[in-house]
Amino acid sequence: MTPTHEQATELFKRTSDFKTLLDVLHEDLLRTATDARDTDDHYHRRAYVRSVFAYVEGTLSGTDRFILDSLELGAAEALGWALTPEEVQKLSDNLQLPRSDGKRPRFLMVEPHVKLVVGIGERLFGSLQMRFEGGEWQDFQQAVKTRNRTIHPKRAADLQLSDEEMQQVDRARDWYRFGMQRWLMGALAAYKTLVGKRSQA
Repeated sequence: MTPTHEQATELFKRTSDFKTLLDVLHEDLLRTATDARDTDDHYHRRAYVRSVFAYVEGTLSGTDRFILDSLELGAAEALGWALTPEEVQKLSDNLQLPRSDGKRPRFLMVEPHVKLVVGIGERLFGSLQMRFEGGEWQDFQQAVKTRNRTIHPKRAADLQLSDEEMQQVDRARDWYRFGMQRWLMGALAAYKTLVGKRSQA
């Protein structure tokens, strides 16, 4: 059963908002990357690291919302997307949505959140070429620690970022960004299939 015209319109509106969010976050990332590359100023380095993880967390929240919207508005059923109740609960918790059992939402940390979204994406859209082993994943984990250290400093030295740490953040950014681009391309391709089904209905 395909979504109604009203559901399809609302889905398009929400998806457009998601794209706008990503465009703004990506622009921030590019601008701060340029500033950080052109200077050794640690202020610009910290701003760059924050923008990388604003992009990471923004895309994670956006994909959570994208999946839940697809469930709410009928697209997931039409596309044959199957999610477990546990997955749906985790996605809802990440968006701080009220729980039916009255308990407080349990927010996932960055690394398990990435694993959840990537696992769902690979099941729905095929390989995203994001492996949770080896150097790239280790770079990402270390970049998370670097971000956490600089936004929750305990001493002045915590605010300094070495050239090696910056290179590690760059590699983590690219690993994540390219994988999530595959996630989004898979989702959009599925939506195009849905639009085609609706036009034939």
